[in-house]
Amino acid sequence: MARPIKPAKPGPKALANLKKGPGPGRPKATRKARERAATLREFGRRVAEDPAVRRSIWNRLRTHPDPQLLRLLYEYGFGKAPDTLEVKGTPTAVTIIHNLREAKGDKAE
Repeated sequence: MARPIKPAKPGPKALANLKKGPGPGRPKATRKARERAATLREFGRRVAEDPAVRRSIWNRLRTHPDPQLLRLLYEYGFGKAPDTLEVKGTPTAVTIIHNLREAKGDKAE
């Protein structure tokens, strides 16, 4: 009958090889970077809360020829609209025409 093998106890050198400190991932920002971000955040809030700036931005948005900018701001404020439309079942041509007529308010013939 063989003796059971005892697991070896880790010595002080084995424990020294273990990594100490934070785990994997993005390293924390330095104090200067945090202070700079806080300063920029505060500046952005002060600018955004100024009524004259708000009026100016709103007037520019209303007259801007590209609607993508307004859409982007709506997405920031309310979330992105879904890119796909889920259709249950397979619509037929008759179903589509019927739904279009209902949307227009026409009566079925």
